[in-house]
Amino acid sequence: FAPLVRKFGGRIQRLAWGMLREGQNDADDAVQEIFVKAYLALPKFRGDSKFSTWIYRIAINHCRDIIRRSPPPA
Repeated sequence: FAPLVRKFGGRIQRLAWGMLREGQNDADDAVQEIFVKAYLALPKFRGDSKFSTWIYRIAINHCRDIIRRSPPPA
């Protein structure tokens, strides 16, 4: 799994930073959570799409969940 983190970590981190602009710490936490989700979901990866597409979709959905859960700006 470490090679996947090395290969996609920077891209996933940039995606999270872009979507979660409020704080770098939140984005860093999200990246770790995304890779845990991807690791746990690896047996479900069917190979219908490229791995990068699959993990980016996990990342986007996770960031959207964080945004939905965050309180609206005052």
